[in-house]
Amino acid sequence: MSKSRRTHLLLSVAGIFLGSCNYESSVEVGADTFIFTNVDVISVLTDGVVRKQDVAIEGGRVVSISAAGSVTVPKSSRVIDGTGKFLLPGLADMHAHPFTKDDLTLYLANGVTLIRSMWGEPSLLDMRDEVEAGLLDGPRIYTGGRIVDGSTPVHFGTVPLSDPGSVAGVMKAQIDSGYDFVKIYSQLSPEVFAAMADVSRETNIEIAGHLPSAVPVEQGFSGGMRSMEHMYGFLAATLREPTSANLDLAGFDPGAIEMVNALGRGDLLMTDLISSAKFADIVQQGVSSDTWLVPTLSVLKSVYGLQDPMPDSAYYLSPGTRSMWRNFERMLSAFGTDDLVAGQRALFTQHEAMLKAVYEGGGKIMVGTDAPNPGVTTGFAVVDLSLIHI
Repeated sequence: MSKSRRTHLLLSVAGIFLGSCNYESSVEVGADTFIFTNVDVISVLTDGVVRKQDVAIEGGRVVSISAAGSVTVPKSSRVIDGTGKFLLPGLADMHAHPFTKDDLTLYLANGVTLIRSMWGEPSLLDMRDEVEAGLLDGPRIYTGGRIVDGSTPVHFGTVPLSDPGSVAGVMKAQIDSGYDFVKIYSQLSPEVFAAMADVSRETNIEIAGHLPSAVPVEQGFSGGMRSMEHMYGFLAATLREPTSANLDLAGFDPGAIEMVNALGRGDLLMTDLISSAKFADIVQQGVSSDTWLVPTLSVLKSVYGLQDPMPDSAYYLSPGTRSMWRNFERMLSAFGTDDLVAGQRALFTQHEAMLKAVYEGGGKIMVGTDAPNPGVTTGFAVVDLSLIHI
């Protein structure tokens, strides 16, 4: 590994621990130490920048942060001049889909030192173990197994599950195979979801993923999901009148398109659709629940046709991924009328309003991108989301 490459990796990985390290007036450090001198530290403790600091790292952990010039530097230490640069905690993508070792490189290049994979395969377990053993450069990987869905699953290769009596065996098999949690999906029945929630409580096996379409948001919160992705079901839960239309994927649901077009034309207003009382109730549930929300704003904007489906950063993706993105771009061009895009912008704004209300109330929210879905570049999208102020 090159000298500059190793320095970059150390900067990213060590940054994870900056938030918990004490700031000291003077310090002596051991011989085998990396020291960043005169660097500006982005702190998660003060929510600001601590200027001109010396940061010492031993054994892969930050051991001190002190004013520049206050560290006694052993001759054997490696010193990196941080003048004019920033040191920050490693970023995390809590909704990722890494497929190759090249994906791991893109995460590190963007300062992402932890990812949660929402679809796991044995090959990903191998990559995770190689990273942990120091044999492969990459972020730490926390991963679910193959998606568990209903009897008519959305995606090929998922685990179909329709019998509540089989739930415990399916969940235990994934954990025994080395996965960290069980990802659930949109077509699970309420009965199977309830059985999975029971097993989760009894065994501490975490369930996370899509709130199944047939399961109310209230049941998702009470069912102990570790996280809910994309805020699916939240719009439906706030409607004045129930509808079978899928507003979360409105551009792909013929039953929703006319409603969305009406929103776009201004013939229908969000205030006509949304109950303020139901909105407040869902927000309060989000605030008081132990379930984390992973809204994946980047992929929602892409699905709604609200962002460039082929950003410059796509250059770093595989030819196959770029080809898939170009097909998605053509589809948006063919079906994305001005009215439809304007209506979907109104829906996205409602998503943002709910997210902001949960955030301001103290709810649990994590950054996740759903990369490499169209328009959402692995690694780069984490930085983009981290710059958003809700």
